[in-house]
Amino acid sequence: MEKVQKKKLTRTFVVVIAVLVVMAVLMFLAIVGFSKETSSRQLLYEGPEMTGDYLEAGLRVISIDLNKRQVVARLLIAPQGNLANATGFLTEDLTIYVYPATKDQSRTYRAGDYIGPMDIDVDTSGEVAMYPWDEHGCLVEILALKPGQGGQPVGVPVRVSVEASVSGLDLGVVVEKDKELNGGDVTIVLGIIRSAVTKSMVIFSMVLLWILTATVVVMAVLVLRGRKLEMVMFPFAGTILFSMLVFRNALPGAPPIGCLSDYLAFFWGYAFVTLALVAFTVTWVRRRDT
Repeated sequence: MEKVQKKKLTRTFVVVIAVLVVMAVLMFLAIVGFSKETSSRQLLYEGPEMTGDYLEAGLRVISIDLNKRQVVARLLIAPQGNLANATGFLTEDLTIYVYPATKDQSRTYRAGDYIGPMDIDVDTSGEVAMYPWDEHGCLVEILALKPGQGGQPVGVPVRVSVEASVSGLDLGVVVEKDKELNGGDVTIVLGIIRSAVTKSMVIFSMVLLWILTATVVVMAVLVLRGRKLEMVMFPFAGTILFSMLVFRNALPGAPPIGCLSDYLAFFWGYAFVTLALVAFTVTWVRRRDT
């Protein structure tokens, strides 16, 4: 008897240790994933070092709302070399074109002026209905010119850096330069996708929804086949039904109703749980002894 009890205690101890080890590994992987995601959200791009006269352009992404197809960013431009004096003011005339821009697309600065920050509101391309596997993009074009010989404008080289820290999204940057304007025409292409954490959360939610839906459907099938109808089944199924919408809208960056995840899980959950509630009601009405 004592040997049997010792074996049971040993097995229990082994199971507990195994569970703790699995939890520790999962916790470690979660921390590693979090550190990678946060580190990838800082400096997305930094152009190569430049010498001579050029403009240092830093694009900082402030917010991204994919449901509104909107990226809000701030552009900071600092003249370098002989374009600026010791205090950072321009030493010669300069014209900067920014597309798109919230105000004027072109701004002309005179010698002695200071280039202040520019707020930019950019539209995104992409289909949010593919959530959470949707892909989006936007672009910002910067053109810097100064007067040259004979009054002809000359391109001013631009060195670009892009910073962003947006929770739930992964961003990538491609910078293209026009060689004909000496690098004075720069196009910043920003690619946007959902982060691995967001995708994992949505997939987990869909799987959980299918499990809960299957539970209610199995209960309804058994009741229709003669199993006793318990009154607690009504609030159980009703709670699941009315919490689905709240649960769905609580997903990170959830778009309006009608996205891909709805067709894969949530619409089916609404339908099957509703049918189960109808089956419970019909069964309750037909069975006088219930």
